[in-house]
Amino acid sequence: MGKNVILKSYLGEIETEEQDLVLWNDFFTDEEMENDYPQTIYAGDNGNYSGECAPIKIDEMIETLQSMKSDGANYVEIGYHTDHYSYLINALHIRKATPEEIKKNEEEEKEYLKSKIEKKINDFEEEIKKLKHAISQ
Repeated sequence: MGKNVILKSYLGEIETEEQDLVLWNDFFTDEEMENDYPQTIYAGDNGNYSGECAPIKIDEMIETLQSMKSDGANYVEIGYHTDHYSYLINALHIRKATPEEIKKNEEEEKEYLKSKIEKKINDFEEEIKKLKHAISQ
């Protein structure tokens, strides 16, 4: 591993409400939605990714981001659920890793790899025993 390493710590995550329902509730009463399913018409250009995401209120997004920032986040990851029109927002704290953290990570990776190899060797040895037993019968 090189000297240019970042440390990425996940601080928490939230999933927004279903944004289509939030949008409709902003403009229509329950009674209106019962009688007529909301539709959208587009005026002019509808953007490069329209239909691949859902609108979210700017104030809601700012509030969420401010809350995450107050909890120590300096970055976020935002994922979109196309099956139910919501967003998954992960709060992160990202910074340059120290040499000690890099060394510790390298040691942990070596130990993980070693245990994985040892398990594979044990599995192979068990399989060899079974095959030798099958031959001897």
